[in-house]
Amino acid sequence: MSGEKGKLAPWIPSTKEVIVEALRIAGVGSNDKLYDLGAGDGRVTIIAARDFGAKCVAVEIDERLCGVIYSTAKYYGLLDKIEILCNDFLTVNISDATVIYMYLYKSINEMLADKFEKELGLGTRIITVDFPIPGWQPIKIKRLVDRTGLARTIFLYIMGASNPGGLVKHIAPVSRDILVRMGISENIEDKNIASAKDKAEETSMD
Repeated sequence: MSGEKGKLAPWIPSTKEVIVEALRIAGVGSNDKLYDLGAGDGRVTIIAARDFGAKCVAVEIDERLCGVIYSTAKYYGLLDKIEILCNDFLTVNISDATVIYMYLYKSINEMLADKFEKELGLGTRIITVDFPIPGWQPIKIKRLVDRTGLARTIFLYIMGASNPGGLVKHIAPVSRDILVRMGISENIEDKNIASAKDKAEETSMD
């Protein structure tokens, strides 16, 4: 989140290779609706929509940056695939998301955890960069060095397997396909899905 009024954290842009790798790890595709919380200049939603075919919602409180997102989306002909919400992400309804992307401080991730438990459906994927969600179990951890030489960490969480609240009542539209594809569970109703936490995998990029 950025902007002078009501900001929770400064906007720090991610490099393209980090964004692409995060979206790849999460299996983002044309059936997804991705929310970028604290979207900054919209680079995540631009890449997700243009290169991965996803529908996207850029949530950004800074009106100036919302204008940048609009101009960039228009330039790439993506206005039909990107919705811009110039608002506080803590107040935005995210219940139709299949993917959440965020690069926020650990303390803010912790603030959002309860919102995720209440609003997100089983199988919804959550991507965080550098900062984990406290108390949650990532399904995958990927470490890499970006083009600036900084070591970065990508965390992938899946609702129903990563969150302490376990199974939730509402099922996101693509959850079954995603869970089966990722080998987490062949039956999303299986209450043993929480055992997927044991499959957390840590890899690195040369």
